[in-house]
Amino acid sequence: MAVTKRKAEMVVTWHERGVDIETTCRMLGVTPQEASAIIRQHAAERERRERAERMRPKFIEPPMF
Repeated sequence: MAVTKRKAEMVVTWHERGVDIETTCRMLGVTPQEASAIIRQHAAERERRERAERMRPKFIEPPMF
């Protein structure tokens, strides 16, 4: 079963707010495997973005505009 983008966002949001995965699955109608995969994928993407941000150079002078 394909999970819509909105449901995936809700899974991530509820997980960040501390709702347990069983309740999330029951309320949204997704399987625990799908919810776990969505959460893992989101964590990996967030780690990748944070790593890229740390690699970005820090400028001493602010831009002049």
